[in-house]
Amino acid sequence: MKKVLVTVIICLVIGTITAGALSYQSLEPRFVKSSSTGIPEEKFETKKVEISYSNPIGGDVSGSFLYNDGMLLNDSRALSTDLAKVSSYLSSAEYNTGYINRAFDQMGYTYEHFNTREYTLNDNDFVRYSIAKKVVNYDDSDYIVYCLVVKGTGGDYDWYSNFNLGTSGNHAGFYSAAQEIISELTSEMICDGYNRSHTILWTMGHSRGAAVSNIVAGTFSTTNSDYVDINHVFGYSIACPAVSKNANNSLQNIWSFNNPGDVVPELPLSRWGYKRFGQTITLPDNNFNNMRNQFASLTGETNKTALSTESFLNVFDSMFLTETSFTGSSAGSLFRSFAAYALAGNVKDKTSIFDVILH
Repeated sequence: MKKVLVTVIICLVIGTITAGALSYQSLEPRFVKSSSTGIPEEKFETKKVEISYSNPIGGDVSGSFLYNDGMLLNDSRALSTDLAKVSSYLSSAEYNTGYINRAFDQMGYTYEHFNTREYTLNDNDFVRYSIAKKVVNYDDSDYIVYCLVVKGTGGDYDWYSNFNLGTSGNHAGFYSAAQEIISELTSEMICDGYNRSHTILWTMGHSRGAAVSNIVAGTFSTTNSDYVDINHVFGYSIACPAVSKNANNSLQNIWSFNNPGDVVPELPLSRWGYKRFGQTITLPDNNFNNMRNQFASLTGETNKTALSTESFLNVFDSMFLTETSFTGSSAGSLFRSFAAYALAGNVKDKTSIFDVILH
């Protein structure tokens, strides 16, 4: 049992690879989508944004991307690889307040950070996130842009929330965190007073942040659509877990980019009925050499990500045949406690494993 548990935990860690790996694509933006007045990007300045983010295996990584306000004035229901690249970089930078601030400054956004409180064993169903805002004028009309960047798991008690699946069919830990953001965004939209047709919401995140931002984008695309048109909701996430049995996976304005060897997007299991909002794009095998070359160039290390999650799923299936055996059994509870404790490296000097087991 111990060997099996260690194997599963090691597999889970694979999911924390740098989100910026998506940037193996060409830096040059592709302004190809048209509107009734032409290509929106032609009306705005294209900015080269210098960005840094923390390397999960040590040190920092620097890079750059091109940003243009017109990217957000196209119909969100058409995939934009330009926004995907920008979103991957910002999602990586959100792990460091100074790095994300520098990026927002260069992009011309004002911003605010939320949830600086400490995670604890009893209070961890929340996320740290940034909301950046900007008013852009297009064809003599003002549009307000809300850019939401949600921080992923930071090696703290938030790992316990990752394993808080609940019993409602919605991932309890992710939904609790998302609801706080939805309330904040709704309040800001009401206060700012822009018409829904002149409001733009752009969401993003990596891993845990991807799951929460996926829920936010999905909610504003459906039940909260009084505040923003669906064709103005842009959802882009990296390494996104499944979030709900009720998620609408037919939405065309929300995109998740996942690595085929990453186990994080496999959880909670699809055979239990869990999905994510919108479309999922699995990075194709024929691009893996490009991604690995980019990873080596950025980090100086060799990317050893697996190309399949089959081995992990076989092990997990042998331990938990049903969702109830994972969420409602003593063995499932013990597994979740041990796994969260092992993965949450920052809590070991705050809490003993015995406190966790008794919690």
